[in-house]
Amino acid sequence: MDPNERLVYSHISSAEDQGMWTRTIKAKTNFHQTVINKALKSLEGKRLVKSITSVKHPGRKIYMLAHLTPSEEVSGGPWHTDGELDIELIEQISTVILNFVEQNSWVEQKPQHVSKADIRRKKEQVQRSGANNTPEPPKYRPALGRNGGPLLPHAPGYRNYPTATSILEFIEKSGVIEGVVIREMDLRSLLENMVFDGKLERIGAMGYRSVRGAMDAATDAEVAEGYGNGLTQAPCGRCPVFNLCEEGGPVSASNCAYFDEWLKVAP
Repeated sequence: MDPNERLVYSHISSAEDQGMWTRTIKAKTNFHQTVINKALKSLEGKRLVKSITSVKHPGRKIYMLAHLTPSEEVSGGPWHTDGELDIELIEQISTVILNFVEQNSWVEQKPQHVSKADIRRKKEQVQRSGANNTPEPPKYRPALGRNGGPLLPHAPGYRNYPTATSILEFIEKSGVIEGVVIREMDLRSLLENMVFDGKLERIGAMGYRSVRGAMDAATDAEVAEGYGNGLTQAPCGRCPVFNLCEEGGPVSASNCAYFDEWLKVAP
């Protein structure tokens, strides 16, 4: 290592994990740019320094010692690769997070038992009603779970919603990513972005749950094709307070005033 290389190396070393811009190297050494370029090329060839990209200043050429890891301020943390936002990694992790949170956010309602006599009586009533008495399209369709049942919120006071800590533990145990270290503070920033995007919502001080979005209401064309399914015939299918209905709340299936009337219509 000649004297020029040694001086350039010493200044780069002093910058530690922040790295040093070539213009700063020039200001500190008072060398001509040609001398600096030659020294940097030699040091890179000897694997003593390396060029890195800063997320704050992507247009600047920055050098740091080859054995060091750039600080998060320079590299952008785990969500950046080579100074650019790693969209593929973010989407992959977001999908894993959403699936995990969704499984722990809602309770899928089990089908309620309805007697064969009630089903037969209702079917006969609908068949007699004719096309001129087709019910109005439902105003709401509930979000459905994996088994086709409506998703209901947990009872008031439920405290076991996923937190940033439990989500991070799940990601680490699942092994979905390798070679990337994600800290809890990194994950929190991603979770807040998912809240902003409408994929998650905060529950309490630390919990998260997925957003249960209602399905699109049926169009006139869909209704004209037939009588729909059981939900479109039931009071829930057109209830104006459907989104407020939950067990333990002011409106719930257990105190609904319309079920008896709907099931016990005289033939």
